[in-house]
Amino acid sequence: KVKGIVFVQQCAEVFPLAAVINKHFGCDMCDGVMGRSYMSDAERNEAITKFKSNEKGARRLLVGTKAIEEGIDVAKCNLIICFNCVRTATSWIQSAGRARYINSEIFVFENDPHKLEEAKSAMMKAAKSGGGTEEKNI
Repeated sequence: KVKGIVFVQQCAEVFPLAAVINKHFGCDMCDGVMGRSYMSDAERNEAITKFKSNEKGARRLLVGTKAIEEGIDVAKCNLIICFNCVRTATSWIQSAGRARYINSEIFVFENDPHKLEEAKSAMMKAAKSGGGTEEKNI
């Protein structure tokens, strides 16, 4: 059973993409989640609660911005889609870190895979050495 997050860059993309997914699959399987500037805590908590649930009516996908990339505790996922480009290695690692199941799949659109791997390697090397690294856009 798929449980995943679709990361988008712009808040304006969240709800239209969630609506397209729901319309295509003919059910309410997806909710949108954004930060405090665009969504109340109650709305965000309700969407996340439905996503964490395994009961009937639970959401199998969340579409969200960086607000769910960092800091918000969401359920373990087996599918991560970075719909827009991943801007930094930190962003990549945080997004990919949501895929906590064995055989999880991660899809990244609009990125050069070589640059992404280089940035990820540089970040991991810096983390292992304990030194900082200047983060570059990828």
